[in-house]
Amino acid sequence: MNFLAHLQLSCHDDHLLIGNFLGDFLKPKEVKELPVHIREGVDLHRAIDSFTDTHPVVSEAKKVLYPHFGKYASVFLDIFFDYLLARNWELYSAEAMNDFIYRCYNILRQRMDWIPERLHPRFNNMIKGKFLHEYTNWDGLSNTFDRMRRYVSHPEYFANPIPPLKEQEEFLNEKFLLFYPDLQKRAADFCAC
Repeated sequence: MNFLAHLQLSCHDDHLLIGNFLGDFLKPKEVKELPVHIREGVDLHRAIDSFTDTHPVVSEAKKVLYPHFGKYASVFLDIFFDYLLARNWELYSAEAMNDFIYRCYNILRQRMDWIPERLHPRFNNMIKGKFLHEYTNWDGLSNTFDRMRRYVSHPEYFANPIPPLKEQEEFLNEKFLLFYPDLQKRAADFCAC
């Protein structure tokens, strides 16, 4: 799962939301220095990733992407699942998606003091560029993949990714609809601990 899902699965808790958002960006030393409530959000992020990576429905979904994206099939699927979350938002949240997205931007802006300083420029640029909106449409997905292409060892997989995703959209949506309720339950169970 990518940013939209991680934030949506943060149990309406600002501390968890910040930690869940930071999960992929922090060095182990930085995690240890975080306040305990934000560290719990990092733990939630890792629980979400682990659950996703081992779920049989996700494995089925990855198989159809592997011929197109090779070792990056998981990366494409994580991002595409955010697109599918946006497409199916009303099934999983009573809050309007746009309201949720702007609430997240505001939390991130207001809680920048909870985020390691070295990440401030990056996160400010992400917020300014409305990064969560990128997952809501094909053009946004294309922009996301174009940016990623600059940082990977095999950029050829990122050259024209939209056609195979469109071709598999309905199959992947079926898998997403099976998987996401399980993931929501896993996150809710984590939050209840």
